[in-house]
Amino acid sequence: MNVRLWHDSGNGLNTSYDQLIKKAFNKRFWYKQGDVEVSISGTPYSQVEANFAFFFGLAIQLYENTLISDQAPFDGPLAQDSVTDELFPQGFKEEEKRGFNIFNDAHCNNCHSGPTFSAAVNPEIFLKHGQKLSYYRVVDRTVLGEQNDEFGVDSTLVDLGFTDTSVVPNDYDIGLGGKDPFGNPLSLVEQYLTVLAEPSKKMIDPIKILACELDNSFVEDFFKSELAADKRAIGACKTNKKLAKVPSPAVVKAELAKTDRGRLSVSTTGAFKIPTLRNVELTGPYMHNGSMKSLEEVVEFYNRGGNVTNRHHFSTLVFEQGMTEQDKKDLVAFLKTLTDDRVRWEKAPFDHPALTVAHGHEQEANSLGAGLANDRYIDIPAVGRNGRTNEQGPLMPFDSYLKP
Repeated sequence: MNVRLWHDSGNGLNTSYDQLIKKAFNKRFWYKQGDVEVSISGTPYSQVEANFAFFFGLAIQLYENTLISDQAPFDGPLAQDSVTDELFPQGFKEEEKRGFNIFNDAHCNNCHSGPTFSAAVNPEIFLKHGQKLSYYRVVDRTVLGEQNDEFGVDSTLVDLGFTDTSVVPNDYDIGLGGKDPFGNPLSLVEQYLTVLAEPSKKMIDPIKILACELDNSFVEDFFKSELAADKRAIGACKTNKKLAKVPSPAVVKAELAKTDRGRLSVSTTGAFKIPTLRNVELTGPYMHNGSMKSLEEVVEFYNRGGNVTNRHHFSTLVFEQGMTEQDKKDLVAFLKTLTDDRVRWEKAPFDHPALTVAHGHEQEANSLGAGLANDRYIDIPAVGRNGRTNEQGPLMPFDSYLKP
């Protein structure tokens, strides 16, 4: 977002949001004359006013992209362990080393992968300046569990970067299985299946999906007579042309009509975006519904294999681990090595101005109408570039703020 703030000698900022928006955004988002929307109270909004949340959200997103947390203990130089010869960040304690190995052995890194500890990160951020990916995968087909007849395995279509962890039954919290305000599926997998069944249709999102790039190709479990050429792969699957096949529209419709969609099973309902584990010590409460107050509860959840009340549990990557009490403590110790002290003390670039945050509602009635309550707010004081003072103390884990 290429925005400058102009200063009027000694008189502070001398530029309106309207001017800044017109400098930064394409005119189609603000040029329309006259009123385009009316508020609940009846106040008319111009286009630039109606789109202000959009402008503000993008500005915050782009600012947050500059906040790179990369000075945690985990980011230190590597040193060889004198006993095992394994490489660990220098200064790692024994329990942190054991915890790191448990993190990998328990396959936590399947979802929390790479330097950001999240499979939901666009790989282009790891490219050198000027480099560009020839193809960016957003959908995959992978093995998640046994087939319903307990013979063989299912190859399941998934949206990369999203997973179902059985926190609650999927029927209660559909996540990626939902639809946008216009009735379109949020899931790229669901959009892809619609296009496979009706080739005349287009993806709602302008995303390219190549059958030849799927981990488990359609060639593996569909007969040759059931397959057709993947037209999207023309010129794009040069090294693996044999895999550039998709089920024919008739076959797709037949599979989708079966229980759990037959050979085109999906893991979309109940799936949520995989968060980074950077500074996870400070980001409670945990899980998409905030149901866990501490890292210890999260580790115990994964150790027991999720919540067994989920009838769709077969489509998750959460399985019972069998960790000892010491294993669980070691894993938590490792997770805490991902905390950047600049974040803990809110030092630059993680400092901030004074913030007013919505925090529930007051008991008094709201003037907007019966049954409505006034918002309650918390005022968070500004923190300068040098961070929080000793009197303020560092940021603490969520559960440390709870009353006993």
